[in-house]
Amino acid sequence: MTYATATVVVELGRSNANLLAFAANLATRMGIGLTGIAACQPIGAIYDQTMILGDYIQEDRDDFDVEIAAAKAEFETALKGRGIDFGWHAVVTIGSLCEYTVARARSADIILCATGGDQMTIASRRAGISDLVMHAGRPLLLVPATVHKLVLDHAVVAWKDTREARRAIADALPLLKLAQKVTVVEIASEAELIDATVRLADLVEWLGRHRITAIADAKLRVGDDAIQLAQFIQITDADLTVAGAYGHSRQREWALGGVTRDLFLAPTRCALVSH
Repeated sequence: MTYATATVVVELGRSNANLLAFAANLATRMGIGLTGIAACQPIGAIYDQTMILGDYIQEDRDDFDVEIAAAKAEFETALKGRGIDFGWHAVVTIGSLCEYTVARARSADIILCATGGDQMTIASRRAGISDLVMHAGRPLLLVPATVHKLVLDHAVVAWKDTREARRAIADALPLLKLAQKVTVVEIASEAELIDATVRLADLVEWLGRHRITAIADAKLRVGDDAIQLAQFIQITDADLTVAGAYGHSRQREWALGGVTRDLFLAPTRCALVSH
């Protein structure tokens, strides 16, 4: 399995310099194309238009025109002259930003998305990460705001014997092939530890068939899984974490499981998540 193209989710109204540098580096390294996607909702789509003065609505739309032009220029400047095949799509819509982004990402193998940022800004100027993970049908590579290049000295696969984890490790194969070291870790109760060891041995063998040398590490649960995993990632200085995204529907949104949510908050390490 290889990647041929990636979608880059560009947020309007702020600099995307580190994300675009990251995307350009990854595209050059893997020989893939990039498509930038920007989407935003006018103020009238979020609040009742009858409560907003017409001047504010027009100013809001004018701001979007300026921000879209600036984002496109930033995107093209970051990629021009580097031998990267790239395209651009942007829209101002009263519809769902997630639905538009997911539809445009249908032809991508992976979606690159920055983490962090002001949540109110993201609500109107970029689809939410949780929604994208749960609906995209593609892996998301989450890039912290401080990261501008993917370093793959050590990749950690956070394993649970579930559909989501199987999807995530399969989606991550092109990146795992680039990693200098790969560890597959499962946190299990004492009663499950032997079975976990067997599962990880199967995974290491499967990865080996893809020419990926991996280490299995079955760990006895000593508390909260998310905290224990985060400590392991920090101690082993992992550059990339691969994990399945687990969620459940609430009234109007998807809420992700604790381990997945904590991956979003990592300030310096990338994470590939799939649902």
